[in-house]
Amino acid sequence: MTTTSISFGSVADVLLSTISTSFENHMPSTSMLEPVSTAFPNSTLNQTAPDSTGSNGNPTATQVVLMAAFIICMIWGNIGNMLVMGAILIDKKLRNTVANIFIFNLAIADFCVTSFVDLSYVLGNIYPQLFKSKSILCNMAASVCIISCTCSMWSICSISINRYICITKSKYYGTIYTRRNTLLMTASLWILCAFIDLPNYIGLGAHIFDVKKMGCSFDRLGHYGYTFYFIGMGVVIPLCLVLFCYIRVFIFVRESERRIHSWQTQGDQAARSQMPRVSKADRRLMITVFIIFIVFLTCWTPYVIIVLTDVNNVYPKELYVGAVIMAHLNSSLNSILYGITNRRFREGYKRLLLIRRCGCGISVNNTNNSTTESADPDVGKSRACEESQIT
Repeated sequence: MTTTSISFGSVADVLLSTISTSFENHMPSTSMLEPVSTAFPNSTLNQTAPDSTGSNGNPTATQVVLMAAFIICMIWGNIGNMLVMGAILIDKKLRNTVANIFIFNLAIADFCVTSFVDLSYVLGNIYPQLFKSKSILCNMAASVCIISCTCSMWSICSISINRYICITKSKYYGTIYTRRNTLLMTASLWILCAFIDLPNYIGLGAHIFDVKKMGCSFDRLGHYGYTFYFIGMGVVIPLCLVLFCYIRVFIFVRESERRIHSWQTQGDQAARSQMPRVSKADRRLMITVFIIFIVFLTCWTPYVIIVLTDVNNVYPKELYVGAVIMAHLNSSLNSILYGITNRRFREGYKRLLLIRRCGCGISVNNTNNSTTESADPDVGKSRACEESQIT
């Protein structure tokens, strides 16, 4: 009996050892499946952050305020982005306007930020062990964060370029912005943003639970080169393109007004008739582009400065969480911008809320709205650009 027992135990040990070795050989890399705290042991981001709770273990007043701000932005952003998507879907004129494909794409990216990403940061502040012990979940949260945030910024950039061409190169607008081309452009934005996150899967970067941000993101200190890459590709380049578009539109409008005023003074009617007129709609578009730029700059500048300058990881946790809230706030504000600057979207919001409240059909007076739009004296310089001016 003893011999049989020993033999059985030896066989069991051999089997367990074989299974364990085989399992380890077929497991994906540790950066993908190991707990975040052990997958990147050398990263200073895995060190315990200063305790942000009070002496009794309860959250501090600062932490409560920051979490309340996160939750408000999340609720506000979800409602706003759903209103944008709903308004475009139920309003025929908005739906058939090619330029609104960019706005719909922006709303999708922003909705990913305000729903999934913001929620992950709220959970990370309340229960950080959820992501520290589950690296697959942290990798997924970090990828969605990086891709959706950068896609939101590149969508804003695409809208600004669209407005720039509409105002300054209107005769080419219809050729460039066909429905097929615009859909390809929006698809390419998601592909570009996926490539921005790709280095984190091939050893040039890493996803990690950042104890300062209290959320899953890229390893800003362990892979500082990727930090520059992310800031450059995801923030600086689209920001510079938005700035370029605004400056060019501003110069175009000012020069057009100056020439028209000069020809009015000189009484040169022939030259004046050959000059493209800058409509009130063009001026409104210029203001919209400027507002988008200012909001973009205001929301993302604190995050960029903090991430690039805190090389020694000495800035307080509250500063990081506040900067993340500001950056993600951009995704909550975009839907408000279109409601403020555009009558058509305001009407779409009202119709959507009315339908939701009373359960009535969506066949609301589209005809009257279309008539009003077509009677607007601020028509554009070409048919395609004219239709896009409702954005």
